[in-house]
Formats: sequence, C-alpha cells, structure tokens
Amino acid sequence: MDDTDFLHALPDFSPILGDDEDARQDVVLNLWKNRKRINRLAPYARRAAKNRRTDARRHTARERSLFWPLAPDHDREGAAALPLDALIAEETRLGLKSAIGGLPPAQRNAIASVYLYKLLVREACKRLGVSQTALNSALYYGRSNLRKALTETGRA
Repeated sequence: MDDTDFLHALPDFSPILGDDEDARQDVVLNLWKNRKRINRLAPYARRAAKNRRTDARRHTARERSLFWPLAPDHDREGAAALPLDALIAEETRLGLKSAIGGLPPAQRNAIASVYLYKLLVREACKRLGVSQTALNSALYYGRSNLRKALTETGRA
C-alpha cells in the first residue's frame, strides 16, 4: 500500500473512540509511523484504537485517585469499624507522612510519584526528569529508609 492510499484505507474509529479527537490523532500518527510493517491495516487500526481507549480509561482512573491519600478525613475502605481503628489509622498516616517528609528530595519525589500519585514508572520518570534506573534506585533506598524510620518510631 502506498502512502496516498493509506489515509483512505483507515477504518472509522467513532464506535471505539467516540468524539475524542486527540485519541483519533494519536492512533493515526501511530499507524503512520508503523505503516511500513503493517500487513492488514483494518485489524491493526481497530486494535490500536482499543488500546488507546484502554490507556485513556486507565489514565482517568489514576487521575481520579490522585489525591486520596492527602485528605485526612477520607477513608478509602469506608468508615472504620471502631474509634480505636480510626485512631490507629490516623496515627499510622501521620507517622508515614512525617517519615516521607524526612526522606531526601529524590527519594521523597520517587515515593510520592509511584505510591501516592499512582503513576507508572515510565510516567514518573518523565515527570521527574530521571532515568528508570535512577528512579528504581531512589524507590529502593526510599523504601529502605522509610522502613528504618518507621521501625525506629515503633510504627512498623
């Protein structure tokens, strides 16, 4: 298939992507980049559109859950069964918050990005401007330092 026939052969993405024009453009750009190695355009295009829709849904779910750990009155599993449980949960949350605050900036940013904001490692690397190896190292040492700090205070 030559390049002029490519755009005319694209299937309609409306049933899959709806009115999301950005998603359509992403799919078309992805198809254009890979046009030389695509044998059957329609099935490949439909799968690319479905993958883009799934990625968008996952991103939306991560965005929705972005700030839940920062709200002290919000209990994700529902109200605590006993006031003592609520008190213990609050003490744990405050201890963890202070322990995270005591980490070096690189470790604190890595822990917050991956665990609190629930970003994928790839996304966290882009936002923090570090390599995946550097992020994994910061996560490793950050978890180790958190474990040490929580054990010393008796909260682990």
